Amino acid sequence: MTHPIEVLQDGALRLRPATPGDVPAIVAGLGDFEVAKWTAGIPHPFAEADVKLANEDGSPLWPDAGVIEWQGACVGTMRVDGRIGYWLARRAWGQGITTRAARLMLRAYFERTKDAGEVSACVFEGNPASVRVLEKLGFVRAEGACTGFCRARGEDLPQTNYRLTRDAWEGLA
Repeated sequence: MTHPIEVLQDGALRLRPATPGDVPAIVAGLGDFEVAKWTAGIPHPFAEADVKLANEDGSPLWPDAGVIEWQGACVGTMRVDGRIGYWLARRAWGQGITTRAARLMLRAYFERTKDAGEVSACVFEGNPASVRVLEKLGFVRAEGACTGFCRARGEDLPQTNYRLTRDAWEGLA
């Protein structure tokens, strides 16, 4: 079940609904192959025509997704809907932004979704930064190997699944 994202804040970090003003930053971030290659559904090259923020009726396309705003600028997006997914512009890497944003989103997700027992995540092999983010948040590696299609690379790639149970999350909070 999706829930509209609320504005979440931790100092200079904000998560908020996307606006048309975010499109240039989204195109710049996802237009970077070094970002797109770690996502499943993002094409490369990525252009403004690939950005869709709303349905035809004007409702948000991804109501449970939010823009990651750092120091007033859009630097990525994040979604939690039983699975967590995110991307972050390369200029924002290595500053703990994704971990902080995910902490805010997971807290809000578990608070508003009382029947959610866990959140899952998939990481393409070779992406240690995402693995570190997930492990800091309490995610553990799930059993079994799998592959997933990477649209930017145009191929199936090995990936690792992770899961975070509500009990593990509450034990960390």
